[in-house]
Amino acid sequence: MRQRPIAVTVFGILNMGYALWKFLGVLIGAVFARMNIGANPAMAALKNNPTYLLWNHISMAVAAVFGIMLIASGIGMLLLQNWARILAMVYSVLEMIFVVASAIFTQLVIAPAMASQFHGSSAAFVEMSVKVGFVFGLLFSLAYPVLLLIFMTRPSVAEAFRSQPSPIENPIA
Repeated sequence: MRQRPIAVTVFGILNMGYALWKFLGVLIGAVFARMNIGANPAMAALKNNPTYLLWNHISMAVAAVFGIMLIASGIGMLLLQNWARILAMVYSVLEMIFVVASAIFTQLVIAPAMASQFHGSSAAFVEMSVKVGFVFGLLFSLAYPVLLLIFMTRPSVAEAFRSQPSPIENPIA
């Protein structure tokens, strides 16, 4: 039996946890999309923005697909299946691309739409909040896929996933 490195166990479990987090996010996003926003002008501006609505639908679909990828790779990693390691690396690269695209979308569409609903110091506060959220959100959102990619490409981890020949039985025993 091959020895599973601790990093593989940790990331296999984390992949499944992050998948559940993504599915929860899709569920919460679907609930919020159907809520009455009342007197919140910033949310009303977003809800009436067709570009935002399209991006929101795309984001929820991508999150669901990424969640499925994470569940599959997490289970496969715990079983030391090499396809699962490769799937985890593919997820990492795609997630990094999507995080950067989401950050750009936030700066180009969401921030101006929200700031346009406020005036004076309130608009400046909204713009600053979005910029601070942008930086922290980008760093936080990139942390897991970057770490996953680094660990899945380590030689010791890659070696653990390689097929090894069956041990030769000792005929004397």
